[in-house]
Amino acid sequence: MVTKMYAVSGMRCDGCVTNVKNTLKNIPGVIEAQVHLSEPQAIVSMQKEISLSELQQVFSEGGHYSIAEIEEYKAEVLSAHAQKKGFNKILGALHAKKDCCK
Repeated sequence: MVTKMYAVSGMRCDGCVTNVKNTLKNIPGVIEAQVHLSEPQAIVSMQKEISLSELQQVFSEGGHYSIAEIEEYKAEVLSAHAQKKGFNKILGALHAKKDCCK
């Protein structure tokens, strides 16, 4: 068994968490998936390692969520931090509409 941690982007509410968790659990070879919104990440236990490209493919077919290795994600977040200041208002408006996980 292999357990890996991934960053998940695109989640904004508990419904998104459920969608991501169900998507992961439906991938052949995934034994268990824990998904957290407070730190947007997933801990995935697999029978054998599933490549990141395979996981990304499943999420790209499903819409607006994406998955990345934690180190890759941290680099993206740090480089985008300056752009995020005005994004919080937009994010709040999207969350209020509850259309983020449809």
